[in-house]
Amino acid sequence: MTLWQTPTRPLVSGLAGVHAALDELAAVPLSTLGDVEVAAALADLSRLNSRVRELELRVAAEADRRRLGDATGAASTAV
Repeated sequence: MTLWQTPTRPLVSGLAGVHAALDELAAVPLSTLGDVEVAAALADLSRLNSRVRELELRVAAEADRRRLGDATGAASTAV
């Protein structure tokens, strides 16, 4: 078992669910949306992007605290 094949935890399974939801959303034909829906989607995506970035930074900080870069040969845990 490698470092990346650890048992599923809430964060890992939650991320899998996010990927699945994004796959569904990517299949939506944008041309079917009205102007208000496009504007609302853009605002929601901007907020979602901020939330994902915040989580990414927290996970990177935890990886750095644990010195996981040492285990994988990475020069840093910078994102």
